[in-house]
Amino acid sequence: MTGSDALKVESQLDAHHIPETNGRISVCRRCGARTDSPEGLKHVVPDSQVTRSSHWLVAQSRLREIESARMQRTDR
Repeated sequence: MTGSDALKVESQLDAHHIPETNGRISVCRRCGARTDSPEGLKHVVPDSQVTRSSHWLVAQSRLREIESARMQRTDR
């Protein structure tokens, strides 16, 4: 993976959700990605974690699709 891949994944994570930290550790509780500080203003994905974070985003997308299909089915 390259630095541009990491930047892309970082921006996708930031668009998906605001980082949630405990205020002491620079890790998002929601996705497990590192953050810029313990306060967690933005995600910072090292090159070694790009694949894991990308897979997490894909899984979240699939969960949203499943929930949407479930809601459509119950509306009928």
